[in-house]
Amino acid sequence: MKPASRSSKLIAIILVAIVIAAGLGYWMLAPRVPSQLVTYTTQQTSVVTLSEESVTALASSTTLASGTRLWINVTTTKPVSYYLSLLKSTQTQPYVQLAWELQGLPDVTNATAVAKITYLAMNATNPEVKEAFELMMKGGTPSPGDFSYTVPDYNTELQVLYWLACRNELKQDDTLALSIAMVHGLWVTMGDQQVREAVKKDTSDLLVFLRETNELQRIRGYHPLEEYPLEAKLSLSYRSYLSILSGAFTLYYDPTCLSPYQVFDPQTGHIKPFPLRGYKWGTVSLDTLRQMRKVMDSKGWITGDVGKKNE
Repeated sequence: MKPASRSSKLIAIILVAIVIAAGLGYWMLAPRVPSQLVTYTTQQTSVVTLSEESVTALASSTTLASGTRLWINVTTTKPVSYYLSLLKSTQTQPYVQLAWELQGLPDVTNATAVAKITYLAMNATNPEVKEAFELMMKGGTPSPGDFSYTVPDYNTELQVLYWLACRNELKQDDTLALSIAMVHGLWVTMGDQQVREAVKKDTSDLLVFLRETNELQRIRGYHPLEEYPLEAKLSLSYRSYLSILSGAFTLYYDPTCLSPYQVFDPQTGHIKPFPLRGYKWGTVSLDTLRQMRKVMDSKGWITGDVGKKNE
């Protein structure tokens, strides 16, 4: 082989090596574009912008590990219509109906709250989240025929969830927030405007109270309530009691009536929406719950053994 030919091949090899090295160097040193949050498909779509720490935690997997609990810090959001379109584009229930139900609420202007609900629905790892949304879509909108007065024509359970999202962060797989929304939707249905304003505040306070209780259980090594099954959380979130069946304000069922569910005020003899006084009469207040927790804690009634009998 001629020396000139050998020299040409050597130069060609060196050039190829330089090109490969340059490509690897660019790949390794070039600035990285922040990873987008992966939603319901393998296509990467930005739903909400999380804190830097949360993005780092999410970067290793497109699906968050079961049991992971993150506070969602929404720093930037898109318009409400974006999240509704995202839910509809799944072409899967209950997410499509969730979008339409959200769209039907009377005051959906907070894009951050809608982003939180979208995240909760579409990034769930716990199947009970989907179950909760399915139940909410099935029974959250009141039937006008069940009442002898005008009731909301929108999903009142979803309305409460929206209020919660407006005032609080939602965790991944947050079946506690879902449970509170599901059991308080009836008060939005039956109550007047004053009751609805009270429900808006009370449900937010209840979520904070139960999360505080969960932290108390966790610190002391007890089974935390946020890990209870959905059915248990629904019972835990329900603040009414048996006296709702009799007394100054009564809710009773009469199958012989065209409007079987009745709210009756014997003082006036009228069937009407629950007034604020009736709502307060028929539910346990947050102040009472806090006092109960304080007494139970001081007497040592809060233990890790649910079967232990306390004297």
